[in-house]
Amino acid sequence: MAIPSSSPDWSVPSINSCRKPHKIIFTQTCKTLHFLPLPCFNIPVFHLNSSSCPSPIIEEESSTNSPVIQLDLRLESPQHYPIPDHSDKLNDFLCGLLRDPKYLIQSEKWGVVLSLADDFKRYNVLPDSYTFSALVSSCVRARKFKIVEGLLEIFISDSKIAVLAFDSAMKGYNKLHMYGSTLSVHEKMKLAGIPLDSGCYFQIMKAHHKLGDAERVVEMFTEFESRKLDSKPMIVSQIYKILCESLGRSGQAVEALEHFRDMRKKAILEDSSVYSSLICSLIHVREVKLAEELYKEAQEKRMLKDPETFLKLVLIYMEEGQMEKTIEIVKGMKGTAKLKVSDCIFCAIVNGFSKRRGFDAAVKVYEELKSDGCEPGQVTFASVINAYCRVGLYSKAENAFFEMEKKGFDKCVVAYSSIISMYGKTDAWKSQEFKAGGEAVEGNGEEKSGSR
Repeated sequence: MAIPSSSPDWSVPSINSCRKPHKIIFTQTCKTLHFLPLPCFNIPVFHLNSSSCPSPIIEEESSTNSPVIQLDLRLESPQHYPIPDHSDKLNDFLCGLLRDPKYLIQSEKWGVVLSLADDFKRYNVLPDSYTFSALVSSCVRARKFKIVEGLLEIFISDSKIAVLAFDSAMKGYNKLHMYGSTLSVHEKMKLAGIPLDSGCYFQIMKAHHKLGDAERVVEMFTEFESRKLDSKPMIVSQIYKILCESLGRSGQAVEALEHFRDMRKKAILEDSSVYSSLICSLIHVREVKLAEELYKEAQEKRMLKDPETFLKLVLIYMEEGQMEKTIEIVKGMKGTAKLKVSDCIFCAIVNGFSKRRGFDAAVKVYEELKSDGCEPGQVTFASVINAYCRVGLYSKAENAFFEMEKKGFDKCVVAYSSIISMYGKTDAWKSQEFKAGGEAVEGNGEEKSGSR
C-alpha cells in the first residue's frame, strides 16, 4: 500500500505494540506503508483526516516513556499499491489492514511480505504468534519457500513465537510431502536452541515415518516421553499412532503392540486406525494369535472400520486352513462393524473353499453367504459359475450367469469361457430353454473376447 507524495498533509500515526512498549511512528516523508497487524487486537477504531485540521494520532494509551522508532519505509512506486481516493474509505481500509492478518497473502504481494519481514528485523518489532504462524503457513501453501526461510531466520530470537512458526512451517511441508524440508527445519531449531513442543515432535516423527526411518521415530518418541510435556490428548494420541505404524511397517509389530498396550494403560485416546494398522502388521509377521486377540478387542469396542483389515484376516485364515473363521469374519463385518462385504472378500472365500475343500463346499458357502445378504460382484460370479459347472449344476450356472449380466457385469471373459465350455460339454444347448441363451453367449464371447 502506498500514499502518493502529492497527497495532503497526512496524520502521523503511532501504533503501540503489545509485545513491548515500542511506539512506531510513520513520518510524513514516507511514501509507502507496509501493514500487517501487530499484536494489538484490541486496537480501537481509528480516524484519519486529510483536512487541514490538526493531525490526529492513531495510537493506544501508553506510557510517555515508550521509546519511539522512526519508520522511513520506501518501497515500490505508489501505483502498485493503490489506496482509496476518499478519506472515509481510506480510514476503513487502514483499519481493515490492521484487523486482517491475511491481507498481504490474499493480495499476493510477496515482495511486500519480504520487505515487511526485513522491517520487523530492523526495528525489532514482532507480530503476535497467531499472526506470524498464519503468515508462515500461507507462504508455505503458496510455495514461497525463500520467504518462509527468511521469516524463520528473523524470528528465531523470540522462542515463543518461533516454536509456533516452526511448527506451522513443518506442518505445511508435511502436507506438501516435503519431508526432507521438515527435517531441515528441525535442524535449524536444534542449532538455535529452540525447544520443541508436542506439535513439533509429531510433525518431525511423521516426516521420519514417511521416509521409512523407524529408528529415528523411536528416538524422537523417547525424547518426547522424557520431557513430560503438558500436551493435548489428541496430539499424544497421534504421536502414539505414528510410533505404532512406523514400528509395524518396519517388521516390529510385537514392539508396536507393547507401546499400544502402554498407551491404553495411560488412558490415551484410542484410534480405530491404530487397531487396523496393528492387526495388519501382526498378520504380516504371521502373529495370527495376537492379531486375532486384537481383532476381538477392537470388535468389542466397535473400533474396526477398514475393510482391508477384514480381507487380510480372511486371507490369513485361509492360508492357515481355518476356513470356518473366514465365515465368522464376514458375520462380524456385517454385524458389529456394519460394513458391506466387498466382492473381493466374497470371491476370496469362495476360491478358498474351492482350493481347500472342493467345489461342492465352494457352492455351499456361496449360497450361504448370499442368503445372509452378501452381494456377489463380477469376480465372485465368475468363480461360482465355474464351481457350478464343475459339480454339474448347469441350471444354477446359467442362472448365475444371467444374474451377472442383469447387474451389468457383461465383460468377464472367465465367466463367458465357463458357460460356453458348459454348453459345449452338454446337450443342454439343444433344448429350447438354453438355445437362445447359448447363442447370446457365443455372440458376446466373440465380441468381447478382448475384455475381462
